[in-house]
Amino acid sequence: TIYTMAPQVLKGSYDNMSDIWSVGVLCFMLLSSQMPFYGKRRRHVIEKIMNCKYDFRGKRWELVSDDAKAFVISFLQFNPDERPTAAEAITSPWLVETVNGSKYKRTFAAMNEVVASIEMFASYSKLKKLALMVIAHKSTSEEIGFLRAAFDQYDSENNGTISFKEFELVMSKFGFSAEELKTLFENVNLDGSGHIHYTEFISATLETHGLLEEERLAEAFDRLDSDDSGFICEKNLRGILHDGFLGLKLTDESIIAIIDEVDITKNQKISYSEFLSMFELRPEEERAYALARLAAKRKQTMEQIVVKSGTSDLAREDAEVASSLNLSSRSVLDDVTFVELEKKLV
Repeated sequence: TIYTMAPQVLKGSYDNMSDIWSVGVLCFMLLSSQMPFYGKRRRHVIEKIMNCKYDFRGKRWELVSDDAKAFVISFLQFNPDERPTAAEAITSPWLVETVNGSKYKRTFAAMNEVVASIEMFASYSKLKKLALMVIAHKSTSEEIGFLRAAFDQYDSENNGTISFKEFELVMSKFGFSAEELKTLFENVNLDGSGHIHYTEFISATLETHGLLEEERLAEAFDRLDSDDSGFICEKNLRGILHDGFLGLKLTDESIIAIIDEVDITKNQKISYSEFLSMFELRPEEERAYALARLAAKRKQTMEQIVVKSGTSDLAREDAEVASSLNLSSRSVLDDVTFVELEKKLV
């Protein structure tokens, strides 16, 4: 696709070093679940590629080592002569260490981010959830990244949906009570079908990747502003939701409530600035707080299990993490929050 094309491919004169560039793009995406060169239109993507314009912003990049970033940078050099050959690349200390290291650590961190995102999603306004549904519906597999694999971990029956039993099986490991699990499930199951569909799950976990680019937020606003008035009003939502868009069918009263919930100026319509404000209210602080809550819940659950039986799959799981990080099991149990633990994962 155009997203992985090297500048020389776009110019029409290239050799095998353009494949090195494409591998660099894929490596960037695997490390962050984001695309280095993203744009609303094709020309925007081309412009960024030709200017070699990308950055390491986003929550997930905080978990990536400087060596890994340097590895990506070496591939994404505009001048092909400055890129490593394939033979040189596979001897990279970071790559060798990553291949030989524990795969469990990154999975551990990623799944906790997913659970934190679900908990945050449950507290969002209905309009923000609807906007995330629109973004999820339009997202490519590249933009979704590892969330596809995360969905599969919940969907143990492999039927394309997540039942409450499947949801409970995964989420109960994180110390949620039965009532909390029921509330979380209902807040993710937006269409009220009793099963979480793939798009619903992706919408609830998209922010695992960090802040969403404004281009994607603008696309969601444009989709909801169906008459291009510059505002989202009841008429817009009524037309979209009465048609069962994304499987959602809401009453007029529910639609009015969606507008009122975020209508700061109380003029019965949502401006673009009001829409953006839903995504700008300290998301990183909220995520850190959600991760800290998960740490406390998991610690309490572990303590209860250890007291009852002295051992468990959950305790063994954290013992593996402790061993891989050169920590004692007690330090994982007593002292290390998920936020602190994630800083040790790279």
